[in-house]
Amino acid sequence: MIRTVGPVTPPDTVEEPEAPESPSSIWIGTEWLADGTGYRAVLNITDDHSVALVGDRVFGYVRALLQAAMFAAYDAAIVNQWTRGLHREPHLVVEMIHKDIRPDRPTLDHDATAPLKFLPQVVQKRDGGPVRAVVRIHLDGTGDLGTWELAEVRDHVANVLTIAQICDLDSGYWRYLAKTVGVDPQQARGIVHDAGLWLLDGSVEPTSHRLARDLREAGVPMDLVDDARDCRFDDYSSDSTFPQLDLVKRLTDLGRHDLVERVVAGEWDGSKAESAAWANGPEGQQAFAEFSALIEAAAREAGSRRNAAQRGAGYSTPRPGARPKRDKK
Repeated sequence: MIRTVGPVTPPDTVEEPEAPESPSSIWIGTEWLADGTGYRAVLNITDDHSVALVGDRVFGYVRALLQAAMFAAYDAAIVNQWTRGLHREPHLVVEMIHKDIRPDRPTLDHDATAPLKFLPQVVQKRDGGPVRAVVRIHLDGTGDLGTWELAEVRDHVANVLTIAQICDLDSGYWRYLAKTVGVDPQQARGIVHDAGLWLLDGSVEPTSHRLARDLREAGVPMDLVDDARDCRFDDYSSDSTFPQLDLVKRLTDLGRHDLVERVVAGEWDGSKAESAAWANGPEGQQAFAEFSALIEAAAREAGSRRNAAQRGAGYSTPRPGARPKRDKK
């Protein structure tokens, strides 16, 4: 159980909510611009809320989030100093922070993070111990989404800055391919995507490249080699539901059962780095969110059926910790 004090409550009250959860639904990704000129970073919050982070908006968002995180960290330091070091009453220290210290600080820039608000808080286990800092995440029109620990804030900030920079580099590379070299714009996007696979680890050849090279050396037709290089048979980049089955079929049609055996043996399965990139990317995060929603829906359905079965058997719904009792007729 967590005891929380923070800006969402008056300084003389203490909330006792369930342990806060980290909102896994918030992730940073990229999208192709509608005008067809490049890429931009997009903060995906829920299925219905996303925000483009472009130019100064990137740094404004990051600065505001770090500001909230540092406010929380400094509040936690003061509370621990005064309660554990000077043995003062916690509620008096919290009141001091709210009335005397916070008003002297800059105002949190919620406009830079809209429709999100990042709220600094300190939390402490009910059985005592030092308090720690968290950032509560609030979505306008929806409510609280959960909290981030400081380590999660740092990871998120690093991801936002990285993706924003990659968008600029991807856009520049695409312009070079499509405008200077004259590559078909759609094909240029595929080449940019392929470069991103190399960006995972420049010392490790992407699986799609390795497959294409091995197929070329094995003497298969070049259209199959090109499809391999374009990630048509890639575990994480293909549009096909079963890309390796597609590859097996193509190879079987060519009579290359020796290569089929290598596919079945997993020689060209996606790497751990590619798996991690997919899991942290838009498609992976969406898949995880959909899976979580299915699990929650199934749990609710099971609970409804269980309650209905209890009512049908003449049992009342028990209180937590109580044993069910048969209704009196």
